[in-house]
Amino acid sequence: MRINPIPLITAFICFSITANVMGQLSYSLQLKSGTLFPEKNYAADQVKKLNLSAAKVAGKSYVIIQFEELLSDAEKAEMKNAGIELLDYIPNYAYTATVAGSIDFEFLGKFKIRTVFELSPSQKMDAELAAGIFPSRAVKFPGTVDVWISWPRSFEQETVMSELSTRYISIVSSVYSTYRILALRVPQHRIAELAALPFVEFVQAAPGEPQLLNNNSRANSRANVLTGSSGIGRNIKGEGVTIGIGDDADPQHVDISGRKINHTHGYYEYHGTHVTGIAAGGGIWNELYTGHAPKARVVSQIMQGIINNSPAYVTDYGMVVTNNSWGLIDDCNYMGQYDLYSVIADQQAFTMPHLQHVFAAGNSGGRTCSPYPASYKTVLNAFQSSKNVITVGNMFVDGNIAPGSSRGPVNDGRIKPEVVTQGRDVWSSANFVDYWRNSGTSMAAPAVSGGLALLYQRYRQLNASANPLNGLMKAIVCNSATD
Repeated sequence: MRINPIPLITAFICFSITANVMGQLSYSLQLKSGTLFPEKNYAADQVKKLNLSAAKVAGKSYVIIQFEELLSDAEKAEMKNAGIELLDYIPNYAYTATVAGSIDFEFLGKFKIRTVFELSPSQKMDAELAAGIFPSRAVKFPGTVDVWISWPRSFEQETVMSELSTRYISIVSSVYSTYRILALRVPQHRIAELAALPFVEFVQAAPGEPQLLNNNSRANSRANVLTGSSGIGRNIKGEGVTIGIGDDADPQHVDISGRKINHTHGYYEYHGTHVTGIAAGGGIWNELYTGHAPKARVVSQIMQGIINNSPAYVTDYGMVVTNNSWGLIDDCNYMGQYDLYSVIADQQAFTMPHLQHVFAAGNSGGRTCSPYPASYKTVLNAFQSSKNVITVGNMFVDGNIAPGSSRGPVNDGRIKPEVVTQGRDVWSSANFVDYWRNSGTSMAAPAVSGGLALLYQRYRQLNASANPLNGLMKAIVCNSATD
């Protein structure tokens, strides 16, 4: 995780503040719901009260444990053997944890504990829900709200689902249960009750439905250098590489024929066909409109279906790159928000290290999201704000950023997008044998996806035994600096 530079700058400016305040700041907890400043209060009576009051399911409670210093792996293992499993690290010096049974005050005290406590329900919810605000997209039936929850890895899925059923909380979908995420429908007055359950890690309102984001592109990104067969060209066209395209339709164009694996509903739409052509169009009908990786294989899927089915497509087709020219909520209140969709993308980066997701940043650069200047803090939430996807902005052919292209930072201070490329007036495949031009980050993202396919093939050729995605971003930076 990248360190947010603001606290460091503040520390230099306020170097003369008292040691007491410095100590408080160094042990602050950076939660999604806000910053906490827990007091050092590890004491026998405090632990006794927690043992009596902590909610338990399957004999386990869910707590925050903060230490005075970081633990060694051996210390973590010793605690786990004693029934205390440390889960996710929280800056600073703290972990979420599950405790089987009761806390042994003397045992835990060996590890330089500052404090141990339960999170309140509001600290386990997004800000809207904690404030009693239920967005219209999440209210399907009056008096209820659709939410997503995540649960700690120390609880079994069967236990979680059984406990929810016992409490008459409806499970709407378990499609993301692999990532320990469930979609639920719950009465609005029971939100706090849900968040208080020890197997509930976080609660957020259900995200909205995905929305689409609306010849010089290849030359501008230097793809023509890799695909060219003469001079300095590498004659690399994406052979043996599979790109997944998540969009709105079955792309139907002669330039994609023979290389498409269709998992859509089987109908034509312009947006998906245009995007696919930018990434992998063959230039069969008109070579002027050849895509970036004209011989790559394409797996076609509707919107987030390409993400949902990534494990299968990686196994079945060797998919290594996905393109996603769509996003969720276009609203300043959600721009740059790291949510449970973000968690899914980041978990996939660990479980499928040879797969790289690429997302269009969004076309919300015309907004002003106070207190930021116009255009800034407008990168979309969810997948676009994940830590391990490549988020792509839109620029003109002359290198200037397009006014409508979304820009960071995201909520936790990370810079987005990572890459910009031409997305203005890009010509690509349209209906069957036609071509047309369009503009937006939707057109910029597939240039990066297609470019990654070429780089994948090139690095696989150079070192077949190495991780083929190692060095891809380095290669992109070197290309842009030297070409």
